[in-house]
Amino acid sequence: MTADCLGTDGSPVFLFSMDKRQIRAEMKERRRRVSAQERERYSRLVCELLAPYKDRRVCCYEALPDEIDLAPFTRVCRDVRFPQKRGREYVVEKPEEVEVWVCPGLAFTLDGKRLGFGGGWYDRFLASADPKALKLGVAYPWQIVDDLPQALTDVKLDRIVYVR
Repeated sequence: MTADCLGTDGSPVFLFSMDKRQIRAEMKERRRRVSAQERERYSRLVCELLAPYKDRRVCCYEALPDEIDLAPFTRVCRDVRFPQKRGREYVVEKPEEVEVWVCPGLAFTLDGKRLGFGGGWYDRFLASADPKALKLGVAYPWQIVDDLPQALTDVKLDRIVYVR
């Protein structure tokens, strides 16, 4: 049996035996340790992989300091949208028009499971999306795990974009 990832102390972590709260804590800690150089490298490479979608209607996130930064990709997009905060909610203008959703997360599986921060924002966005829209997650390689717990409201992604 192989571990899904290594813990903050270097010991193996088997995520399938953890609940969402524990996985989030572990992955947040791993992201906090990403160096600026590592973030820049993975961001550049992931943006190169996203380049074929630049002429489509895209919804992306604005990266937190330790997330994959999509700014190089969004600068070349023909039509890019970002979730906007309205009161206590986030909204995406005309979500039914979005052709490609690029979603952040804390952990992903290669079959499309995604674990976010727990607010359910992207699951709600994706639930209102055109069913033909492409749903992508972007990740550091260590965010790819074997399995994740899922709720009925969790929306699976079509692909995970990452570089080994």
